[in-house]
Amino acid sequence: MRLRVPIPDMGPGDFILEVVIVVLGVLLALGSEHIVEQIRWHQKASDTTKQLDGEVHSNEVSAYRWLTVHGCLRGQLDAIGTDVRRARHSHLLAPVSEYTPPLEVFLTDAWNNARSLDVADHISPQAMRRYAVLYFFPPQLQIDVVQLHQLAAELDPLIQGEDEVSSAEAGEYQRLLGRIRELQGRIELAETVLLKDGER
Repeated sequence: MRLRVPIPDMGPGDFILEVVIVVLGVLLALGSEHIVEQIRWHQKASDTTKQLDGEVHSNEVSAYRWLTVHGCLRGQLDAIGTDVRRARHSHLLAPVSEYTPPLEVFLTDAWNNARSLDVADHISPQAMRRYAVLYFFPPQLQIDVVQLHQLAAELDPLIQGEDEVSSAEAGEYQRLLGRIRELQGRIELAETVLLKDGER
């Protein structure tokens, strides 16, 4: 004995109503998924903006700290330069004063993440242009600060004291001091512009 399931009589109006209900259900599901996705991107963009603002602030603090000691650094280089100039003629060099540039860190992680994870597409173009200006110098400053410390390490023999130096050795130290001055000047200029851009 087979059971028969009764099939309700369905007229054309009922059929159209069923189709409309199904279509509305699909549209509601798709619409709600889109809304959830928009909310998720909005939250990501908000979190990224906070990270970017924090990183920009940190870079500005690093630039400010550096610029507060740049006068002392120039004085240290001038004193070393004077001692090396004298040694070029006298061939005698007592220990020189130390050159101690600060090792400040400039960050770009939040900026790189924002661009690589497509979050930048969900932040306003005006805000992204502003961040692009504020992140112009930090990548190069990261490199320059490390390079400056490497060059400063080459002055260590002078700080330890070399009793006798030849004219050629003194000339090499003078060239090294010139490279350090040029790099330090570049760092100071970049940090000054970074702070001015931040004020704007």
